[in-house]
Parts: sequence; structure tokens; C-alpha cells
Amino acid sequence: MKFRILFTIVLCLFVVQISSAQQNNDEYIVVKKKKMTKRRKNKAAMVKIIRQLKNGGAILYMVRDKKINTAMLQEKGLPNAAKEMEQRQIRKNKIIVKGLKTNFKFCPIYFFLQSDLEFIQQGKISENLVDTALLKSNEKFHHSFFLIMDYGDLYSEEGKIYNDSLSFDKTGLPSLKEHTFVLKNKYLSQLVNPFPYYFTVHYPAKDLGQRTEKYVLKLQKFYRKNAE
Repeated sequence: MKFRILFTIVLCLFVVQISSAQQNNDEYIVVKKKKMTKRRKNKAAMVKIIRQLKNGGAILYMVRDKKINTAMLQEKGLPNAAKEMEQRQIRKNKIIVKGLKTNFKFCPIYFFLQSDLEFIQQGKISENLVDTALLKSNEKFHHSFFLIMDYGDLYSEEGKIYNDSLSFDKTGLPSLKEHTFVLKNKYLSQLVNPFPYYFTVHYPAKDLGQRTEKYVLKLQKFYRKNAE
């Protein structure tokens, strides 16, 4: 009798373990399928983008300003500090746009001011372009596709499935890198792997030319691998 009871207990424990193992395995398979689905969708989206960019597309670099910061200094009664900050930012921006114009050769590149982002998103592009002196440009934008290039932080977006209408919200997102040029859609949502969508330049005046050339090689390699 005792043997039967003991046998029954052991059998029940065995069945429970088998059931638990099967459940864990099923959960692992579900998670793995989700990751594979995410990778497939992201790869398909990024392949489409690199083809569009190379064949009729363009980059729009967003020239960042310090208008919020300078306005705060003005409100505090520090006009000289505000003017100095503004001039320092202008000098930095001119170095960046000239470096990009000279060395970014994957596709055409244009420039616009951060304060005009809303107009760019509305499709009013030609009238809001600036030249390398940050003055109004006479260039006409006639491209069927564009990405925005931004200089700042690169954020971690684990689990993201990209689409062209996705907007960006950095709330709660950790910053992975600073001083980074990042490619984004027109709503400022970062691209994702396997697209080589960013490169870091800590000192634009010194390293921008070389780093940009290396980045262009990465774009070319990704395009050749995925060209139609």
C-alpha cells in the first residue's frame, strides 16, 4: 500500500515537471518567433529605405540651434551670454554643414533649421532649405524620398518594429551615445538594425570628414548587399 502511494506521488511530480518544462518550452518558442518576426519586419523596412535613399532619395540635415537656451538667458537679463552662446552654436553648425556637404557622397544632402522642422514635415522643403553659410538656399528639392539626419543622442529602443509613420518619443529611453549623427524618418523616429543608421563624431572640427567618409562606405556596403 505504501509503495503504491509513493509511486503515485512520484508519478504526479514527474507529470508536473514534464508539464512545466513543456510550458517553458512553448513560451520560449513564442518569444523566439516574436523576435524573428521583428527582425524580418525591420530588415524588410530597412532594405526598402536604403534602396529608396540611393535611387532618388536625399538626406536633410537638421541644423540645431540654441533658441530655448538663449531665450532663457535673455529672460535672466544676460544678453551677452545669450549672444555668445548663439555665435558659438553658429560656428559649430557651419563646420558641420560644410563637412557633410564635402564628404557625404552616398546621396544628395540638404540642410534646414531646426525651427523649420514643422514645415519640412508638411512637405514645404524647397522654401526652407539653407546653404552652408546657413542662409536661405536657392536649391530646389525634387526628391521622392528623404531621411532626416540629426546630431545629438542615440537612444535605446529595444523591441522596436519600425514603420515610416512612426513618431519618436524619448520619454524614459536611455541614451546610448552622445555626439552622434543619427538617421531618422520625418517624424524623428530612429532607423533600426540592420541599417547602419548612425555614426559618432565627438569633435566635428577635427574628425567629421574622415568619419563621414567611413560612414558612407558602410552605407554603400549595405546597399550593395541589398540592391535589387
